[in-house]
Amino acid sequence: MLSGDLDASSVPALETALGQCSAGGADSITLDLSGLRFIDSAGLWVITSARRWCERRGHDFWLLPGPPAVQYVFEVTGLSDVLPFRVPGAPEQGAPRRSQRV
Repeated sequence: MLSGDLDASSVPALETALGQCSAGGADSITLDLSGLRFIDSAGLWVITSARRWCERRGHDFWLLPGPPAVQYVFEVTGLSDVLPFRVPGAPEQGAPRRSQRV
C-alpha cells in the first residue's frame, strides 16, 4: 500500500518497487492508493507510465481507490475515466496470475 504523498520526491521509490515486481516475475500489479494523503502530477505520471508498461507486456494493472482528496485529482484530470480502478475485495476476473500489490 502506498502511503503519505505520491509526488516528485517519492516517485523514485515507487519506480523501484515496480521494477522489483517485474524482476520478481509478477504479471499483475495492483497499486493500493488508500493510504495516500496527496498526489501530484509526478505521481500521476508514474501511475500512467506503469499502466502503459504493463499493457505493453500483457500484464494486468489495477488501482485501488484512494481517499476523496486523492480521487478528486483523478476526476479533475479525467484519469478516473481511463484508469482501471477496482473496488477493494472485488473478485479478479480471468485466469489466475502471479500478482504483486504495491
